[in-house]
Amino acid sequence: MHNYTLLERALFFSSSFNFEKLKDEVGGKTVLITGASSGIGKELAYLLANTTAHLILVARREESMNVMKVEIEKASASVTVFPVDLRNEEELKDCWHFFINYRMDWMSS
Repeated sequence: MHNYTLLERALFFSSSFNFEKLKDEVGGKTVLITGASSGIGKELAYLLANTTAHLILVARREESMNVMKVEIEKASASVTVFPVDLRNEEELKDCWHFFINYRMDWMSS
């Protein structure tokens, strides 16, 4: 195990992660995850799989998100896949219209 210096401990303090608290906070809510087909977005989607949240996965790679959808829905979360390239202005407009017409929990909180 690495022995951290006092400065390292002061700058990069360790934080505890309470999954049960997260589960309670997102339970029954809608969570929008951009960049969902890889990296942090993908890991977040899998982390939330055992919650009762509705996950909206947004990314360019639809095939990857469809595989994720099947795997995540084996747990307790529900998933909607929204393939979009957020760099494309037309696709971004379509995405924005979808979200405006979709009840987002974070907008009503």
